[in-house]
Amino acid sequence: MDNFIDELLKRAKEKNSRLIFKLSPTVSMMKEDFRARYQTAGAALFSHCVACIEGVKDLVAAVVFDKAAFDFYGLDGVMAMSMAAKYAHSRDLFVIVDGCFGGSGESVLRYAESYFYADGSESDNRFFADAITVSPYCGAATLKKLASMCSEEGRASFVTVTTTVSGDKEDFENIKTGDGEALYRAAADDAAAYGEMFVGENGYSVLGFVTEPVKDTAALRGINRWGIALVNAKVPDLDREETYGLFYRGEGEGEFVVLSDADVCRFSGTYDGKADAGEIARCVKECVSKVEAHRLGNN
Repeated sequence: MDNFIDELLKRAKEKNSRLIFKLSPTVSMMKEDFRARYQTAGAALFSHCVACIEGVKDLVAAVVFDKAAFDFYGLDGVMAMSMAAKYAHSRDLFVIVDGCFGGSGESVLRYAESYFYADGSESDNRFFADAITVSPYCGAATLKKLASMCSEEGRASFVTVTTTVSGDKEDFENIKTGDGEALYRAAADDAAAYGEMFVGENGYSVLGFVTEPVKDTAALRGINRWGIALVNAKVPDLDREETYGLFYRGEGEGEFVVLSDADVCRFSGTYDGKADAGEIARCVKECVSKVEAHRLGNN
């Protein structure tokens, strides 16, 4: 099958955008008149997602669904995410489910199967995911199998590999392995090694990684040259140089900034932290311009 990462990059080039929009909604962040239209939380969540997707569909290549945000509302939220993911695909957007799936190796592979596979029928209520996020600590053998599965099915996985902002050596990610290497670096090494086996035409593999915009994350690109980087950011981060630490000077094709609806709402004072899809879309458009200006400035 086609390499999903190649398709993602192609879509990003068509839209001149390296920003990905994340849906992490809560009912409390919605305007009261919007919430009042719906009898259930699930209906309100789905309608919010549809309105946001309509606003950003021409601005981004993909949307990310924050699984925890939807799971909070039980079956209502799960169904809302499933329907919204299907809707996103109908609007020509790729779908990434952010669940940071972990546990035993077999569990991670089962999660991947359940999110990747669907029979395509109208009655199928699964998640239509093109990619998922996974824990980096599921084991090297699991990452190897996951990379092979993604390659065979035309999907991708993003390993959540973040350094700690504090730099405290007692923080989990900075614990040293037997070889004296920080745990997060060892995890990044594994993802790079197995991802390198499945590199597409654009030079990027089916195993990417997720990180935060802090200065020391630039080291991750030195470890993993083949993975697409998803940089979780807030609106103010787009004006800070460290947000773009992973971006190769002269390239900038394999990095995406991820910005959520919740963060846009918290940042914008024009609607007092309450969600308004039109206002969110206007803010996303401005953010796309900032990211592209930085990327092009590095070329």
